[in-house]
Parts: sequence; C-alpha cells; structure tokens
Amino acid sequence: MSTLPLNISFRRALVGGKLKRWFDLVALVMNVNLGEAADRWEWNLGKHHMFSVKSMYNDLMQSGKTPENCALWKLRLPLKVKIFLWYIQKGVTLTKDSLLKRDWRGEETCCFCSCKETIQHLFFDCHLEKFVWNFVLVVSGLEPPSSVA
Repeated sequence: MSTLPLNISFRRALVGGKLKRWFDLVALVMNVNLGEAADRWEWNLGKHHMFSVKSMYNDLMQSGKTPENCALWKLRLPLKVKIFLWYIQKGVTLTKDSLLKRDWRGEETCCFCSCKETIQHLFFDCHLEKFVWNFVLVVSGLEPPSSVA
C-alpha cells in the first residue's frame, strides 16, 4: 500500500467495467490512513453496531442494491431456493461442462441420457427434466420454462 502505483498483480487482465471499479476501489483505499491504534469492527446497518444477517438483508431489500433480477429476490420462496435460482441464472451451477473447465476428470455426458451436460440441458432439455416440468404443469398450471432467461 505504500508504493505508487500499487504493487498488485492479477491472474486475469482487468478490462472495461472491472478496471473502472478497480480504480474506484484504489481511490477509496488511498485516502485511508493507518495508525497504531487497535482495529475495531463497526457495522452501521444494525443496532449496537453489530453485524446481523437480518440487517444486511433489510438494507439490500430497501436500497435496491439487489442483483440484476430484483423480482427473484422479492418472491416468497426460501432464501436457499432464491440463491439456487440466482446461481442457475448466473451460469455458475456446477454442471459437468463447467467442472471439465476446472480439470475435473470425468464423463461430460448427462447421467440420465447421453447428451453433454450443461445448465440448459440439465434443467430444461433433458428428457427427465421435461417429465418433471410437465408434472409441475399438471399439478400447478405453471408453464414450463424453456431456458434460464
């Protein structure tokens, strides 16, 4: 922190919006003066300046800082279901195609059929998923989606 420019390297190049956000962060950090006093944590969103998940959740919901698809976070679903749906939307669910990119040693085919396993295939195109979505249609009347979007 004491050298200019900062002596920090990244595995991947920062481009576009990420580079701008990096410069914004550096500008914020450069104004911080470190002293010899002991550090202390202070959470300004909760009572008694103590962190709580509830205070963080309330701040996210009230400030409009939720990720792109705000409607997802306002649904009356368990939080773990919302997070799972968000992972699917972002494309970060660990399907076999994404595991192979991380040097996983295994078959890339779906365990229910012989197609390549991707998020699209696993949740929408596989014959087993089509059966599940048709069951949902019969039981609830909800039209099955055809893609993550």
